[in-house]
Amino acid sequence: MSNLYKRNGNKIYFGSYYKDLKCQNKEPVEWDILEEKDGMALIISHYILDCVKFDNKSNNYEKSFIRKWLNNDFYNTAFDDNEKAIIETTNVDNSVQSVIEATNNEDYSVDGFDEFKNSNDKIFLLSIKEATTYFKTELERTTEGTNYADLKGLSFDLGGYSWWLRSFSFGARREGTGVINGNICHDLFVNNTGVGVRPACWIKLCVKKENENKLTNDVSQNASIRTENNIKSNGENNNKIFFGSYPQSIVNDNNLMIKLNELAGKLPTEVNKNDWHDYNYYIKGQKTNYMYYKDVEIDNIKYRGVYFTQYRPVVYLSDSLESATMQIENGYTKCKIYWFSYDQIEWDILKEANGKALIISNSILDAQEYYPANFEAQFNHNGGDGFANNYELSNVRKFINETFYTTAFNDLHRALIENTNADNSVESLETNNNIYKCNDTNDKLFLLSYQEAGATYYLTSTKRKAKGSDYAKCQGLFGNSSTGYDNWWLRSPNWRDAKEVYYVMDNGHIDHVNVMITANGIRPACWIKLRGEKENNN
Repeated sequence: MSNLYKRNGNKIYFGSYYKDLKCQNKEPVEWDILEEKDGMALIISHYILDCVKFDNKSNNYEKSFIRKWLNNDFYNTAFDDNEKAIIETTNVDNSVQSVIEATNNEDYSVDGFDEFKNSNDKIFLLSIKEATTYFKTELERTTEGTNYADLKGLSFDLGGYSWWLRSFSFGARREGTGVINGNICHDLFVNNTGVGVRPACWIKLCVKKENENKLTNDVSQNASIRTENNIKSNGENNNKIFFGSYPQSIVNDNNLMIKLNELAGKLPTEVNKNDWHDYNYYIKGQKTNYMYYKDVEIDNIKYRGVYFTQYRPVVYLSDSLESATMQIENGYTKCKIYWFSYDQIEWDILKEANGKALIISNSILDAQEYYPANFEAQFNHNGGDGFANNYELSNVRKFINETFYTTAFNDLHRALIENTNADNSVESLETNNNIYKCNDTNDKLFLLSYQEAGATYYLTSTKRKAKGSDYAKCQGLFGNSSTGYDNWWLRSPNWRDAKEVYYVMDNGHIDHVNVMITANGIRPACWIKLRGEKENNN
């Protein structure tokens, strides 16, 4: 029975539920332990797993649609027969007292509310009293949805997500209660299909406490990282490695900047680049000489200088205007040299198999357009005929496998990077109806697909959030200055428009945007060989 769930401290992994709209693949459900007693535990899903209406017209939980859905549809989908055997039947309190917040000590009359009967269920929703007893603060009650719940239409209101409680509202009978961004809400229309569901239940604890350490190890043993000259582990987090280097952190030391400026020599001009390199960026759809870079070394430390005489527009067809660039908002102004140190690249491990690891850069490292075109029909570009959102023919694919690849890695690094066949079929996309799918690509580096960023490796929007490096922001990266999170490209085409591709927004949600946007960021991914043995980690 100990294999029915895995425990890690106050969390349990138990059962499984959908991770995408195809409803073919499932992921283990993570639960928070709210209470333990008599060898049992009260658990609630850590994330919002789905979104359904409470009922068509009534806030009476005993007779509600959502109660039937929890104990039939969800119950039979999430658990097998062995798992069902350890879920206890619970007498669920639906009385008027369950509606009162835990901090309210008043005794309320049942007059007029005697129709709300208790229920006996395997799965249930928390009441207002339980939600405020087990979650003391608004922050503790705040959560987010899985990718599946997001795709189902989970509402984002008042700065956060909403999830149902079972308690009735003292107002209209068509109004139910729930949590919105951590706040208790008493006026949710019961037929709202955008409110989320966090199922709760009591389960038998199948193992004794002294065995929890073993289960904890089972859960927490993720990717094992080997320390080598070219792959370095992060001692605090075995899901991260440092591999390769790229310009990232801005130099603020005045003395160092003086030395770097002296080494750089004369500034570039349209007539004479003076050993600086032209980025060949666009203004009004034309490659224009206005933004340059130069790499120099001091004391065996490499730096990149960036200098621009006009602002890089957010859209490649736009003019260079202060109102049409992200560089000013990011703190970079024209006609000034900015220096960035080449820092080791930190990578997140998404998967490990057969002595190899799939990794993606932790930070957004650069900002580039997907492809500089605005055509509806197919056209010839980068060696083939295709739509503007064709990843195989895209500029962004060329950039990561040519410019980025040669800049970030030396020969020893490159020897560890595997060639990967990136799936660009409809299976990698949002829907099977996507006519803009392209051929699979075989590359050293690639961007994640819609499915990889959504249902496969990042189950929540929070986990998809990423911050851009100083260098990426100097390139004109678009993001949210108040939160520090920024946008980054995916490789998958939008199924509605030949000129649009999916990307991850600063809030972690997946959306689609025109391929001409220069302000979306780059998070390269690749498979690498893991060198060395696990016991050599230290």
